[in-house]
Amino acid sequence: MSLHPLLSAVSLQPQPSSSLNVNLNVNPASPPPSSAASSTVDLLAPSCMQMADPSINPRHASHLRPIFVEHVTSVHERAEKKCQHDQELVQEKRWACERVIAFSFYANDAEPVIVDFQDGFTYPYFRLSRPALVDLDLIPPKSETTTPTIHYFDPALDTWVKMKIDSVIELTKPSQRLFFKGLHVTSYPRFNQLFGSAASRNPNLRLSLSQERSHVKQTQTYTKARSLDTLDALLELSSDEESNDPPFTPSPKKCRTESNQRLRASEMPQCDPACHDLQSRHHDTPFDNDNVISLHDDDSIVADEKSTHTAVTARRIPGIQPMAAKFPTSFYAIDIHAAFCFTPKNKLTVESQFQHFFGVCWKSSTYYDHKARWYNAPQDARDRAIAAGYSDAGHYCSFLTAHPAKDAELKVAKWKLRASQHN
Repeated sequence: MSLHPLLSAVSLQPQPSSSLNVNLNVNPASPPPSSAASSTVDLLAPSCMQMADPSINPRHASHLRPIFVEHVTSVHERAEKKCQHDQELVQEKRWACERVIAFSFYANDAEPVIVDFQDGFTYPYFRLSRPALVDLDLIPPKSETTTPTIHYFDPALDTWVKMKIDSVIELTKPSQRLFFKGLHVTSYPRFNQLFGSAASRNPNLRLSLSQERSHVKQTQTYTKARSLDTLDALLELSSDEESNDPPFTPSPKKCRTESNQRLRASEMPQCDPACHDLQSRHHDTPFDNDNVISLHDDDSIVADEKSTHTAVTARRIPGIQPMAAKFPTSFYAIDIHAAFCFTPKNKLTVESQFQHFFGVCWKSSTYYDHKARWYNAPQDARDRAIAAGYSDAGHYCSFLTAHPAKDAELKVAKWKLRASQHN
């Protein structure tokens, strides 16, 4: 069998021994490995790595220099001491606050033993342990009694109750006072005094959020009542100046009158907030202007001069509660006429005088609309309404019915039309 001439020529050429291990899958067109790859391998070799000084860019405390290591150590030590000190401070503050002051009557007609327990129990529960009873002199130190019994005063029951050793008492407030006595003790004269002082002691408001809120509400209520009392005094003084103008006097006399008025304003009795409304509103008895006592100097009294003071507050129509009162339909025409005469004076606005006089909310449009309607009515009609006083004929509703507004029917028709469209 003869071979092709080209194949025979290739087979006859000598081949190196290393050519037998050549991978036939290698692309002959790919270039040989460059020198860059060999240099990368050389850099990654451990023998060629250059270690930098770790103190230049430290990552751990061990990389720092000794002087910095000592500083960091001292900083950590100070922080640890401060944390420990704060914990001890909180613990001591809790002991000073969450403590129990116990009074023990161990003998008849003897002074009680007072012990301040700040540890040995878990707040808010106090356990009558044997060491506690020994400190209170209720049992001897080397008592052989297994279950001693004592008397404890329960404030909820308001009596003495028997309690055995290891009983637990629930505390209701910090620094609570507990009272104990022996079973044989029948005379303890200082108990009422000590218990009364413990009950009347003012608690710290910052320790109880509910007590702090109650105190703030009571303070606000009292302050509001005092401001209403001041408003009453200013209104009475302004009515005095209007109805009883003193005659012309020289300057010294005028100064004395003003000083007396200021003295009377300071000497006016302060009303209790709870009774202020009852004392200022007299709805059950008819009001008489002749019974009002005016406050002014004796020199300014004119003989046979009749006082013309108005009421401090307006009277409501019988059967209308204060919360349901509305201006002006719930009041009488005589009071409505007095309210329409209000003018700003003595640092009092018309709004403040209106709210104090009627006790209802102020609405300027309603006030001035009815004021214009009142003065647009005939003079004789207004005189009859005022002369009727606090009778049924003096109701302001009767005046409105007898003298409707000019555009009242038009307003009612528009209101009914809007209501029907809305429905």
